Amino acid sequence: GRQVQLVVEDSAGDPAKTATATAHLIEQRQVFALLGSFAPLGDSATLEVLERNQVPLIGPLALSPHVLDPPHPYIFYALPGFELQFRAAIDFLRDRALALTGSAQPRLAVVRAKVSGNLDALQGIRVQASHHALAVVVEHDYQPGRLDVEALVEKLRKERVDAVVLLGEGEDVLVLGTELDRQGLSPVLLSAVSMVGQRVRTMPSRMMSRIFLVAPLPPPTKEDVESLSALAGQEAISSPGFARMAYIAASALVEACMRAGRQLNRSALIEALETFRDQDAGPGSLLTFDAHRRMGASRSMIL
Repeated sequence: GRQVQLVVEDSAGDPAKTATATAHLIEQRQVFALLGSFAPLGDSATLEVLERNQVPLIGPLALSPHVLDPPHPYIFYALPGFELQFRAAIDFLRDRALALTGSAQPRLAVVRAKVSGNLDALQGIRVQASHHALAVVVEHDYQPGRLDVEALVEKLRKERVDAVVLLGEGEDVLVLGTELDRQGLSPVLLSAVSMVGQRVRTMPSRMMSRIFLVAPLPPPTKEDVESLSALAGQEAISSPGFARMAYIAASALVEACMRAGRQLNRSALIEALETFRDQDAGPGSLLTFDAHRRMGASRSMIL
């Protein structure tokens, strides 16, 4: 079979350096395709480099990929972004509303840290809440790290809020949950695993049954972690989430190369990817692409 060589450039997580590193890989190192590259928000320069050179990027590492309309022809995202994830969260709330809140039409609050990465999530919430005729009675924005929970909880009490959707970090959901518990309130809390991380594990026990997190993948099993660690060898895995996304991207590349056959070139690779229909690319990931679809998976789950 073919030998695959992995060539790496460090972008340091900076949009300008990402575009430079991408151009170097393509134009100087002559890479065939890009795999699991870091994709900072609003990085238009890298998109231009990919299109100019007609090089596919498979499974870019982005917490919330923003798919253009029409989609970029050379970028194949693996997992849904925050817009689709939070639409799934609102669907879950609507389906379970009576059991969780005692009301078939729960009153919602959206609490959002003012960072650009949360705008897609906010759009998804608004669209799906409108679709289900759910009232968003509170929209509360705050500067990152400066959530005034006492004032917020008083507002939630006054507006008789049944469910709070939090677009913020783990520390934010922890302090909010703690203050709600202190004041004897227990609305449903909705957020995303990739936003809040492990901090929710330290929530007051009464609130633990009230928090639901949306995720594009199921939690990793012990076998998943052991498999990734074996592949990493001596390198420590600092982010299992990103490691799983990179594994999915690598699996997609291997499958597409096999489908492309002996006459492998970039056009053949893209055409092969476009034949994916619920292609198993790793635990919990079924990818579907076509000429007009560049988001491999669209489903999310509630944990």
